[in-house]
Amino acid sequence: MGKSTYSLPMTSPVATGPPPAASLASHQRDGGLRLDGARLRHELRVRGLTASRVADLASMSPNTLTRALAGDPISERTLRSIVRVLTEFPMLPGATDLVASAPTAHPGSVVGD
Repeated sequence: MGKSTYSLPMTSPVATGPPPAASLASHQRDGGLRLDGARLRHELRVRGLTASRVADLASMSPNTLTRALAGDPISERTLRSIVRVLTEFPMLPGATDLVASAPTAHPGSVVGD
């Protein structure tokens, strides 16, 4: 059977806490959890956190967080550590409105300006 991941909407501007752990990960038959890397990156950005800072605060190797961001299997303990750090850092006011998932051009502008 194929691997599955959850695709849930991003954090709404009114949300102040971290996403539930279940919304970031899906269980795999091999016992590992796979995170939605795009969702996790978004959650880091709206909190003003870098991956290396989260790894440090979660007492994990930066490589472990890199694997989580890439969607590689991680342990439940690793997921809990990441969620704990996200819980400690609230979203920055207005960050959701400012953070773009991909570069966008303003009307009339040329990409690369």
